[in-house]
Amino acid sequence: MSNATVHHHIQWLLAREAVALHATRPGPNGITEKLYKVNRGVWDPVKNAMGKEERGCWMLDLTLDGIHECHRVGVQLIKADRSSRFIAGSFGVFAKPREIHQLKRKVHALLEDFRARHTARKPAGGSPVNLTFAILPSTANHLQGVKILDMMQSRKELEKISGRKISDMKLAPRALGKVLALDR
Repeated sequence: MSNATVHHHIQWLLAREAVALHATRPGPNGITEKLYKVNRGVWDPVKNAMGKEERGCWMLDLTLDGIHECHRVGVQLIKADRSSRFIAGSFGVFAKPREIHQLKRKVHALLEDFRARHTARKPAGGSPVNLTFAILPSTANHLQGVKILDMMQSRKELEKISGRKISDMKLAPRALGKVLALDR
């Protein structure tokens, strides 16, 4: 969507008091980003009038937009501090629905256990981290294979995991330091 289109839609929402300016922050290239807050008095009746399918689509957009924002902020923090520790990746696979449900249960249990142990209080030396995940439908033409950027492990650990020497692997640009990109 072009900047002009976004501006038009924001102005439309502002004119109807559906959103209000909440805050500003510095953005890329010296721009000021404007953050808007939803006016629940306008949106709740709209949301409550939605049908089941329409509400499901709305919730999907809301959830994925929130995850996208976590990723956007994380990328900015990584670029600002090249010593940041992170891992990001994707795996393209073919699997049966039953296998996907089993994986979902395992991933959910693992993340929920980690969250439960780390949300009670901030430990000394602890820092905020967003853990995001997705199991999304795809097409055979859009499967990603295995792509991992891992800033959490040493070269030796990565060689053990991959079964290959670092020199045999593609190295990402040095801008992010010693980032390993596995692409099988």
